[in-house]
Amino acid sequence: MVLYLNAWPAFKEHRIAVAVVRFSDTAKVQFGFGKYRSQNDILYELERIERTGGRTSITAGIDATLLEIARNRRPDARLVVILISDGNSQDPWQLVQDSARKLRRTGGEIYAVTLSREQNFLELTEYAGNARRVYVGNRINHFIEVWRRFELHC
Repeated sequence: MVLYLNAWPAFKEHRIAVAVVRFSDTAKVQFGFGKYRSQNDILYELERIERTGGRTSITAGIDATLLEIARNRRPDARLVVILISDGNSQDPWQLVQDSARKLRRTGGEIYAVTLSREQNFLELTEYAGNARRVYVGNRINHFIEVWRRFELHC
């Protein structure tokens, strides 16, 4: 992902605002929209993120994401949410459905991506809104194509 962010002309023109939420059993906004505006700063911060391990609560990450969107999203900006996780949370299904519904209500384009072989495809689909926006296994390469197309619309 970092490699493709580096290549975006829109990124170089400061037209892209990035926020990152890190989560395991709890969530933390690693950095919010607008904290870093330079491409180098954003790439540096992305590269520094460490995998924490432990229990996965995607709903905790979604809750923190929703707060960041509500507080700091530019109202006229296109919203793209990329959920990158092991795809296998321990959240109760009702909580997953509620969080997914709230996330989809933002009107953003939501994508779910995982490299894990033990992902819960149904859960990732619930967040993304449909299976075509879930990228697992061999479909990861297709996400890279989708990622490249983001540039055309920023």
